[in-house]
Amino acid sequence: MEQQETAMFIRTKARGNRTYLQIVENQRQQGKIVQRVIANLGRLDILRQSGEIDALMRSMQRFSEKLAVLGGGLFEFLGARASVHS
Repeated sequence: MEQQETAMFIRTKARGNRTYLQIVENQRQQGKIVQRVIANLGRLDILRQSGEIDALMRSMQRFSEKLAVLGGGLFEFLGARASVHS
């Protein structure tokens, strides 16, 4: 059986005049990329206003060995070096 390559990411999806946040998985199946929505997180404007995006990112950083969320940006550990992304 062939091992499947997968990659997960966050994307926005516009529906009418609203934008929603989704967790999506890319899978290679029979030589083609297929996207599957893992979770609909909700309306982007409400998630931002309520602070839920920030809370989710803080929660997820506990499991990352390479990235950390700081006040104004993303802190990336690069061996002995570090860089900040805004």
